Amino acid sequence: MLSEHRSHEKNLQSTMTTAQKLSDDIKANAEKKAVRILHTRRFDPTCCSTRRRRGLEDVQREIDGLKLKRKDVEISIEANI
Repeated sequence: MLSEHRSHEKNLQSTMTTAQKLSDDIKANAEKKAVRILHTRRFDPTCCSTRRRRGLEDVQREIDGLKLKRKDVEISIEANI
């Protein structure tokens, strides 16, 4: 009976060790894959051009907004004169 319990305990310990190693391997592979994806995206010309285009669009929107504000200020000044 005692030897049977010890055998079960050894099996459980072996299973836990195997599960831990598998978990560590999965985590390491996921981290490697994430680094590869980030590295690829960083040097992907379409990704960079998309970011650049979005930045230009943001700047253009800001310029358009400032032009509208300038026009409003000009109208307000003319009304006060």
